[in-house]
Amino acid sequence: MPERGSARRAWVQASLWLAVMITGTSLPGTMLPPLENGLDKVAHFGINAILAFLVLRALRRGGATPREVWWVVPAIMAYGALDELHQLWIPFRDASVNDWLADSLGAVSGFGCSIYLFKSTWAKWFE
Repeated sequence: MPERGSARRAWVQASLWLAVMITGTSLPGTMLPPLENGLDKVAHFGINAILAFLVLRALRRGGATPREVWWVVPAIMAYGALDELHQLWIPFRDASVNDWLADSLGAVSGFGCSIYLFKSTWAKWFE
């Protein structure tokens, strides 16, 4: 039986991470450090991989079955697309298909790594 408090805390953590992501992508481009040579894609990949991990951990703690987590990657991909469109209205920011692809690859990788970690002997470290 999943623990209610544990699942609630995990959802709070995932929600806080999403709030950090939304805040970061809502800042004007002049307030952000310049990320060159593909480092911006690494950032997109990483923040979405972390989001996938946090959401899957929250679902796992809440007792979700493997069939109930199928929507995580498409949801993060959709969020990434909406976030890119949102940036069209932010000064000195733009929308980029390549950024969305990095978001999507991060979501897929975060999902895959999380599934592996949760089934491994390391799982106790992520509880």
